Order: sequence, then structure tokens, then C-alpha cells
Amino acid sequence: MPDPAAAVEPLAARLGGTAESFAAAYGAPVAEANRASGYVAYRPLPGARRVRVFYVEDRALVVRLLSKRARGASLDDPDPAHWSLDEAEALARRFVPADAECGARAVRGGVVHAVPQPGAGGGGRRGGLPR
Repeated sequence: MPDPAAAVEPLAARLGGTAESFAAAYGAPVAEANRASGYVAYRPLPGARRVRVFYVEDRALVVRLLSKRARGASLDDPDPAHWSLDEAEALARRFVPADAECGARAVRGGVVHAVPQPGAGGGGRRGGLPR
């Protein structure tokens, strides 16, 4: 079901969106920017222990999600809280611009990447940020 707010502002609470739009969607930050990392933390989402956003000139440049795996556990060790590729993609799609389209998955160097569709989505924005 399409998000009605996204029809009005495809970047609201997504990459390229403002801090105000994140606060409207997820509530006030639970922790202000850490001086070392620059991330602002928001309350967790179902399936995610942490949601952190890094802003540049009041626009979300990076959204970092952490699973509910045990703290200090190696990423190489199996953990029931690890996301499948489908679960990770579903969580990530909440934060890409609403009009963005991704292509097939590609594996390079053991890392899975979404392959962007040339000319698709982003409303003509370069790098997903408004001009």
C-alpha cells in the first residue's frame, strides 16, 4: 500500500529527507548526535535494535540500521536476529526515496549490492539528495 505522505514528499523520513521529517515519522531523537560519529539515534523499529541517521546540511546522508543480534557477537557467527536478504531489503526500502527503484541484487567481494536502474527513481536528483 503506497505511503500517502510519500506521494507529497518522496524524501520524507528517507535518505535526503530533513531531520524534521524523521522526527515527524519516528519521534524526537532518543540521542543527539554523537560527536565522534555524528549520528542521531531514533527509537528502534520492529526487527532493528537501533536506527541512526547522519545529516549533512539538515539532509539525511546515511541511515544505519543494526539488528537485534547479541552485542559483541561476530557477524560471522549465526544469530537468530540476523536478517535474511529479503528482511534486510524490506527494512532498507523504508529509507530510500519513495520514488527510487532498485534492480537485481549483485554479489561483489562477498557483499550483496542492489543494482540501481539507470534513470529510475530519485526524481532526477543526483545521489538522491535534492538540489
